Amino acid sequence: MKKAIILLIVFFIVFGFIAYKGNDKSKSHFITTFYLNNNLYVEKFEIYNWLGNPLGIYSDYLTDSIYFRKYIDTYNDYSFISYNCSKDSLYIKLVNREDTTKIYKKEAYELDSLKRLYNISIK
Repeated sequence: MKKAIILLIVFFIVFGFIAYKGNDKSKSHFITTFYLNNNLYVEKFEIYNWLGNPLGIYSDYLTDSIYFRKYIDTYNDYSFISYNCSKDSLYIKLVNREDTTKIYKKEAYELDSLKRLYNISIK
């Protein structure tokens, strides 16, 4: 009987570490907000697994803090998201933290397109 209980406990512990039930778009564990420019902000959230443990995984959202929130991407401790506002465009890159020449993903948004799409006022 004790052996069965121990096996069940080990199974649930192992299953808990293996099974990832985190939601990449979860906004329940807010970390920080930083200002880009043109009334745009980035909100950073940490992803937790279903046991409530931090996974070292983060999600970023682009927002004007009133009318819209756009999911950007999810990344881990070994990468980061770089934001660059230049004239009428916003450039976003997912970059390797140790080797910044490794770029995993690139996106570009025209600020006018964001204005029209989300009906927001960006200066």
